[in-house]
Amino acid sequence: MTMLLLALLGTAQAAAPRTPPLAHGRYIARPRANLASYVTSNDYPRDAIRAGQEGTTGFKLTIGPDGRVTSCVIEKSSGSASLDSTTCRIMASRARFEPALDAAGKPTSDTMSARITWRLPMRQTIPDLVVSSFSLAPDGTPSDCQMEVTMGGQVGRRAAPDCGATLSAQPYFEAIKKAANGTATRVTMEVRLIRDAAAPWPDLDGPGRRVISRELARLQVSQGGQVMGCSVLDYRPLPGPTVRACSVVGSRIGQYEVPGDSEMRMVVTTALADGPKR
Repeated sequence: MTMLLLALLGTAQAAAPRTPPLAHGRYIARPRANLASYVTSNDYPRDAIRAGQEGTTGFKLTIGPDGRVTSCVIEKSSGSASLDSTTCRIMASRARFEPALDAAGKPTSDTMSARITWRLPMRQTIPDLVVSSFSLAPDGTPSDCQMEVTMGGQVGRRAAPDCGATLSAQPYFEAIKKAANGTATRVTMEVRLIRDAAAPWPDLDGPGRRVISRELARLQVSQGGQVMGCSVLDYRPLPGPTVRACSVVGSRIGQYEVPGDSEMRMVVTTALADGPKR
């Protein structure tokens, strides 16, 4: 996933040893960490994502004797009130500094200017269907891991025969073993996108198939095709962590796109084959 590009220029550098004092004997305030580290891709304002807004915000901080930001003033607007206000909100609440020192070596107030460039995150198209499967032996050993990704009618397949150690380390694996109860089976995990919000829900159970966990979620989609929200409609979990639709899509608002209706649905299931591998 390509993260939001945040460029901090000027004096926005990581904390370093004190530089020589200024001519009048003062030391300037310095950030304890690179200011970029205080901002994440999840901080991008949703209204700015919907409007496709990008830009550079120039700002001036006043730092108190305790190293905390006491004020933030926009010196040059990005052109987006939302991006500007978010910049100051984050800097005021998260940024911490080594305070400036006066000629007597006592902490004092100081100011610094910097600018931040907001770039919209690159978007990824959500596949229509992702199917991951593996065989589970009676002793709980996994093998023959397969993955199929369907997008635009095209199916891509990937095999990973040696998948034991990687798969066994997943947090949901022990819960799947417990559900299998010592029986050899084929485990299938599906993430299915339903683009037509009026379409009926798929029949999750079927011959030779036992669903052991499921999540039904609703996706809110902007006119530009970006996923802007995710809400859970029904969730029947395993007794352990599993893949969650809203924890993946919902935590990366604006970074996925699904051109189509303004509302779509997603189904996440884990199922066991009741009979021999088909």
